[in-house]
Amino acid sequence: MRNGLTILMAMAVYGLMAAPMHALPEITERDTDRDGQVDTWVYRYFTGVAWKIAEDRDRDGKADYWRFFKNGVVYKWEQDANADGQVDIRTFFDADHLDNGKPRFVRQWIDGRGMMTRAWDRTPHSLAEARLL
Repeated sequence: MRNGLTILMAMAVYGLMAAPMHALPEITERDTDRDGQVDTWVYRYFTGVAWKIAEDRDRDGKADYWRFFKNGVVYKWEQDANADGQVDIRTFFDADHLDNGKPRFVRQWIDGRGMMTRAWDRTPHSLAEARLL
């Protein structure tokens, strides 16, 4: 039993040492609406670059909206639209081809409704204004 525990501990330590530094995120919690509850979590690599931002938009204490970044540019949004703990809407952008500094919209998947796919040629800013999410 003792040897098994030693082996498990060694594997855990080796796993942490072998993991690339960018794989271990730093998480910053924020209360953006100043109601005393954390509603935003910013995930950063050790280099300080954000790779994910999670938000609690329905104020239930759990993240329900996520933005993912590649080289500082958003490439995916995810949303739990019905508070069931599952992602219902995924919106993808082409972060490699920018239009005035913003990625172009590529597609949107809406789960639970037949996996509907939409395709537009707009920026995330114009999508937010149209309130599609």
